[in-house]
Amino acid sequence: MNLPIYKILQHSLSMIGLMVIIAQIGIALYKTDPHSKEVPFITSERKLLYWGFAAMVAFLMTGCKLLLASGGNILGMLVVAPITGFCAGILLASLPYWRRTRLQKRVWNR
Repeated sequence: MNLPIYKILQHSLSMIGLMVIIAQIGIALYKTDPHSKEVPFITSERKLLYWGFAAMVAFLMTGCKLLLASGGNILGMLVVAPITGFCAGILLASLPYWRRTRLQKRVWNR
């Protein structure tokens, strides 16, 4: 078997990451109340702000990557940087909501 060690590490760590994501989703589904009928109302303005922020972060990360990177793989950067930026934008846009719900749970549990 003549596989380079980095290929083995890359694929095994990708599989471990996928298993962690699946476990997190399973835990979140297990913790939810299946009989809860409460769905939060979110206005179109807030949705536009959320997705606009995610798109802005993706655009900024792509621009920074293109300006600051010294590599010649422009096509690779134009594919990977927007995906990474969009994921980072979704995470950053979700933080205020996540913090607010955690604080509300603390207040309700007192």
